[in-house]
Amino acid sequence: MTRIRMIPTILVTTTVFLFLWGGCAGKRGAKPELEAEGLRQLKKQVQKAPQDVGLRLQLAEAYLRADSVTAALGEAQKAFVLDSSSAVARALLGVCELRAGKEESGLRHVVVALADPSFPRERVQELGRELGHPFHIERISTGQASAAFPYPSPDGKKIAFQGTEGGNWDVYVLDVETGEARRLTDSEDAEENPTFSPNGKVIAYTRARTASAAAGQLGQRDIYLAPVDGGSQMVAVTDSADDWYPRFSRDGKKLYFVSERDDQRPVPATDKLSDIYVLDLTKKAVVRLTNNDYDDNAPNPFKRDRMLLYTANKNGRYDLFVLDLHKLQSSSLLTAAEAGLEDIGSPSVTPDGAEIAFVGTRAGNYDIYIYSPGDQSLQRLTRAAAVDHAPVFDTAHNRILFHSNRSGNFGIYVVDLSKPVDREELLGVLQEELASVKEGDLFQGPESSHRRNVGG
Repeated sequence: MTRIRMIPTILVTTTVFLFLWGGCAGKRGAKPELEAEGLRQLKKQVQKAPQDVGLRLQLAEAYLRADSVTAALGEAQKAFVLDSSSAVARALLGVCELRAGKEESGLRHVVVALADPSFPRERVQELGRELGHPFHIERISTGQASAAFPYPSPDGKKIAFQGTEGGNWDVYVLDVETGEARRLTDSEDAEENPTFSPNGKVIAYTRARTASAAAGQLGQRDIYLAPVDGGSQMVAVTDSADDWYPRFSRDGKKLYFVSERDDQRPVPATDKLSDIYVLDLTKKAVVRLTNNDYDDNAPNPFKRDRMLLYTANKNGRYDLFVLDLHKLQSSSLLTAAEAGLEDIGSPSVTPDGAEIAFVGTRAGNYDIYIYSPGDQSLQRLTRAAAVDHAPVFDTAHNRILFHSNRSGNFGIYVVDLSKPVDREELLGVLQEELASVKEGDLFQGPESSHRRNVGG
């Protein structure tokens, strides 16, 4: 199994020692024998000075890096008994409890520690990184209507999204500078999942046929094109089957999408298998790219249209795969199991393929993660008892857009990758999560998140 490097966290106590709460695999390239020797030396030091809180905290951290969560928790408990007034000791105890699955107790300890004025303010981001909330997050959509599936224009000046201001899902275009949203589509059908063309002049989106939508099904969707500045809308992809998840090629000459059109089995629509297709916008020809006995979803081209990132539930869970568009050969990039998740879905990739943002599901919750294939580092970006979904890179502003129902209705949010989380924001997020854990709240995903479409 591929070893995933969780990005490490560094925390300094009010004394002179340092300890890392880092990811389960520690620093990439670290030699296991050196880590083992360091652990042995720490154990000897603790045996000689069992009352030294600092040494016990260092030992607890060393156990965490070695994935010995039970041993780490034991040392953190002993350190906290020795000095229960230490906010740092309490915070590490909370982290260990969370790693051990003691969610309510762990969150309570971390919340109390973070609220303590003695907790080092300059180390709040490291705690946020360890707990999956390293950067500032804010909602940018307004009003009571729902907004979802944001997608930025190439220059970052506009954001396309689907909203319910008009009563059902329509496509809107938000002017980032003025904050004004303009309605682009207006019909009785559900128009969803918009995406900009590379030149920023056209938006592709799906339209669900009224009959199937009225029957309460995901139904048969077609793919349309609409000029951003207004004008006639035209159908680009239509079939008696379901077609969805449009994404332009990087050169704008093709449109990738997902369809079940070649599954002719007499089974319910929700049981049909999906594959990835591409439409040549000039020749109007559709070519099937995958042909599997499982679901393929969420195509994203990168590296100048030489590669295609997508998800597939080949192994029972949705994982990340890469398709070489020249050789039409597929390979696994990251599995949900390797990432400690149930499913991976809705990926977005930078043009060079250096970073991938995606939705990871665990215990029914949806959070945003970022993965770097080069050094195999994985970082959780959101932590909320809610559905955080559909991340997409807004490279013009160094941020990631996504939608979430954390405030009740679905709205558009941004993760500002240039602004570390502060104490007040992190404390508020953790307090809300602690309250939801106590109340046993269960957050449900959007209606369209049927298992067949988790990967997208």
